[in-house]
Amino acid sequence: MKIGVCFFIESNLGGAATQADDLVTAAQRLGHDACLLQFTHNPRSKGQWKLSNNTMPCHQLLIGRTGIKLKSERILVTPATIRNVVKYLNSFDLLIYVGVCPHITRNFAEEDFYTCYEPIYTEPKCAKVAFFTDPFWQKLYPYADRIIDRMDIVYAFAEAYRRIVEETNLCSALSVCNFGSIMATDMAKHMKERKSKNYIVWPHQWRSWKNPELLINIAPLLRNKVRAYSDGIEYHKIRRDYWREWKKAVSYDHLKKEALNKEGKIEFFGTVPQETIMQEFASCRWMVDFTGMSYRTGKPIKKFVGNYQCVNIECMMLGCVNFKFENTIAPHSQVPSDCVISLPLNTSPQDVASFINKNTGPSCYQEVTSRARKWSLGNFDPERVFQKCFINPFN
Repeated sequence: MKIGVCFFIESNLGGAATQADDLVTAAQRLGHDACLLQFTHNPRSKGQWKLSNNTMPCHQLLIGRTGIKLKSERILVTPATIRNVVKYLNSFDLLIYVGVCPHITRNFAEEDFYTCYEPIYTEPKCAKVAFFTDPFWQKLYPYADRIIDRMDIVYAFAEAYRRIVEETNLCSALSVCNFGSIMATDMAKHMKERKSKNYIVWPHQWRSWKNPELLINIAPLLRNKVRAYSDGIEYHKIRRDYWREWKKAVSYDHLKKEALNKEGKIEFFGTVPQETIMQEFASCRWMVDFTGMSYRTGKPIKKFVGNYQCVNIECMMLGCVNFKFENTIAPHSQVPSDCVISLPLNTSPQDVASFINKNTGPSCYQEVTSRARKWSLGNFDPERVFQKCFINPFN
């Protein structure tokens, strides 16, 4: 089968980029001809790919100090080229659209959608699958209602995203499809005897809905040290607006090369290669995920109820136990409550730190980690999920 994974997003959205890369890799490992198809309407964009080429476009997933980004050969879509682009897309047996339709940006006008992008969804005659990869479709994808009925199958990346789409009546009976990364599965299959370090890992982007400010405020109260990764706007805001709290919590900031406080519990590494963070999951015992609550209001965030991501599954696969708020696991999502340690819906730094300290003993770890690894590897193996969700329905 010839498979194209369509990826439109120009900005650095790590989860969608990782997913697009893993979809291509999983298809290739199953013996299919697969490639990433990234489109642009900018005639001056670099790395343009010619439709007349005999080979498929190539790409590379880059993970560096600036975040996660796909470097790829891009297909130019303009009113003059769209007929040839559609003709090329009809040479595929299956097209998978990551992100439903292009994000609205300053460089993306309404006219661009109607003349360039809508035909990419509506006119190919092959099997087509679309993905909702976040809960912001009404803001970012206002044209989704024009193309959704042209898809053979529509998936959401998590229960939280499915609920929002169904509540707005865009489509019904939406299925959830998620899987751990190719990297995590490889390492889990070949992982040697694990030597667990009694550390806590924070692998998330520094965005407000991830609650990094809560992490900074609980850190001095924690019994165990924290190894924090990634980057984002909240990292810079916290350093600027809460410097006293940052300096109290952080021992060393590798991004800024600053030694701050010998007594600080957090060592901040910034963004690192994917294999480095996977090795961290395979050695740290604990991971904290504060999605689902607002630290600033102390109330649940409705759009993230039932939310989980690849990073949660990757940690489970590699033996790192998740702390997650109770409104993001079963019955709100498919993540079983006995495969994580469920955090009460509370954002008081004292209460959260106390709960974590009481539940980071060896017995808590041993009780959860084996169940979590078995469940995650049984349900989220990328190749198995790909075959079930993207190949079998079209056999």
